[in-house]
Amino acid sequence: MSILNKSFFILSLYIFVFPFAILNAQEPSSLIVNYRTDAFVLLVRTLPPKPIVGTSYFKIELLDPENYSPISAAKIKIITSKVNHADEKFQILAIKERDQSKYYHANVTFESAGDWDLNFLVDINGVEYPSIGSEIFISAKQMTNTNFGNYVFFGVLLFIISALLVLYKFSKNTKDDN
Repeated sequence: MSILNKSFFILSLYIFVFPFAILNAQEPSSLIVNYRTDAFVLLVRTLPPKPIVGTSYFKIELLDPENYSPISAAKIKIITSKVNHADEKFQILAIKERDQSKYYHANVTFESAGDWDLNFLVDINGVEYPSIGSEIFISAKQMTNTNFGNYVFFGVLLFIISALLVLYKFSKNTKDDN
């Protein structure tokens, strides 16, 4: 394999692998509820890991406490209220994509920053269990510096174009030498 082919192979590998490495480096979801009873285990994760004002994604697992297998025949409601405004409550039903899925999903919207109460109501096969309460702090939306991202993007683009020009000139010089 010639140097030119090796260079193109490495460059194409970099172009295709680098975006996936960035995506996989994203912060994982954060576990906000880990509750165990004799009837079930409730695990609640949220994304973003530190919820901010706006919509947060909740991924909920409902497991059998003995063998940790998913409990599929259940309904999970999430009731949210701001700590100081307990009279204003919002109710969200967590849903499953399909019966075989082990996760329940919910998008919860938080309208303002501060402490919020979360109550999870679990109903398994028509049996309602006591509410599981949790408190979560919602921070204000963070403004990101988009200029930095633009500089990185144009820097990578400039690097790729420069590498292609160098490879082109190198291949042209090797053709002229032959």
